[in-house]
Amino acid sequence: MKLSALFSAALLLTACLLAPVSAAAPVAMITDIKGKVTLVDGSRSRPATVLAYLEADNRLQLEAGSQVVLSYFTKAIEVTLSGPGEASVATDGARVSKGAKSTQRSLDAGRIDTARKFEPMAREKLALATVHMRSSPKPAPRPTSPVDTVIINTRPSLDWAELPSATGYRVVVRDASGMTVLDQQVAKPPLAIGADRALRAGGDYEWRVEAKLASGAVVGADAKFSVADAGRGKAVEQSRPAADASFSERLLYAAQLESEGMREAARPLWQALARERPDEDALKRWAGE
Repeated sequence: MKLSALFSAALLLTACLLAPVSAAAPVAMITDIKGKVTLVDGSRSRPATVLAYLEADNRLQLEAGSQVVLSYFTKAIEVTLSGPGEASVATDGARVSKGAKSTQRSLDAGRIDTARKFEPMAREKLALATVHMRSSPKPAPRPTSPVDTVIINTRPSLDWAELPSATGYRVVVRDASGMTVLDQQVAKPPLAIGADRALRAGGDYEWRVEAKLASGAVVGADAKFSVADAGRGKAVEQSRPAADASFSERLLYAAQLESEGMREAARPLWQALARERPDEDALKRWAGE
């Protein structure tokens, strides 16, 4: 099959996956699972997974020793079901038909808004995971951080992958108007922006790192990032869960960071969550594994 045909097929598959699977809006998201839980949607059944979205009248079947946590969109609550048992999903909670009574606790409304905003991103992530094309990169000092992300710190460290043949680097940072705010020579990464060059909260930036090679040639690469405005940054910091927070709370915070465009801050959280639930492929995708 020709490359163009393969690419067309990949785009078609992506479009199918991105298309809504149902007209019904989800009412909850699974934010933790332990053990074996089956999700029943009409006549279809499949293993329930973390980050799965649930609609009203979906059913959950739990084997002995299993547990599932649901974070609701329609009401700021978290519902925990324990197996063995069976329950149906309602707009205001879960209806247990077999097994132990569910437990319920209130959630911060901001957490629910996060989960709701996160849904289209999660669906897109699933679709893009099926199309993975790579080209052979040319040798360049590839920017690694911050790249295509929103940050809170106005004095970030700029980091990149070194080139073995480089004798030094030049880093240039420009704001959205094209004005140069930093132009500095360094021997190796990273480069920390000093207090005298602090960036503007709410600003968009582009930075370039150039490597001078032993041959005298210069190669470079560009990246972009944004700095969150003060209010947005404060809100994210205030919603940070405690160190002993539950898996579900930490997952929702990772989703919040992702929804705010703070991908680099979210990644280590996804990685930690994926290590705790190694069988959850969705967490591995968000962790970049």
